[in-house]
Amino acid sequence: MDSRASGGRPLVTIVCPVFNEEKSVELFYARLVDAMKVAEDRVRYELLFVNNRSTDRTLDIIRSLSEKNARVNVLTLSRNFGYQASITAGMRHARGDCVVNIDVDCEDPPEMLPRLIDKWLGGADIAYGKDAGPARLHNKGRGSFIADTRKYDHHIGETGVRDPLLCAVEDIVSAILRKFRAC
Repeated sequence: MDSRASGGRPLVTIVCPVFNEEKSVELFYARLVDAMKVAEDRVRYELLFVNNRSTDRTLDIIRSLSEKNARVNVLTLSRNFGYQASITAGMRHARGDCVVNIDVDCEDPPEMLPRLIDKWLGGADIAYGKDAGPARLHNKGRGSFIADTRKYDHHIGETGVRDPLLCAVEDIVSAILRKFRAC
């Protein structure tokens, strides 16, 4: 799908694998929605939580978020297939022009996603955050903390670095097909 060809804003699918994340999913969601406000004039986005058969309240929380926000979708696997299978399933069910993979534990700050999206809109096929050192937290007062997103350098088109990753859908499909043909 290329919604840009029809003159519309492109759709970004944010794939979020989850397993027993009841303590972090709401915080992640709130931070992500807030962070994406700066990108809404340039892209549309959807959240695709891939539930790897959580045994806690994770699925109930995501369903509640989905009832409040049509951008929130959930895919529940039939059993616990593991983290990598969750990412693959999310990519296969993504509807967007590009896909971003990010964990909901907030170790990778959702606030960096608009910068990755800007790199993609600028012509990059792949953009990712590279951990440049230990995370630093800043006290904002009243006991709340924010992550210092400056710990991430943004590189384009390099390989070998994990989370979070933004990739154009055509590249993902090609990579998945190559992997399955090799099996």
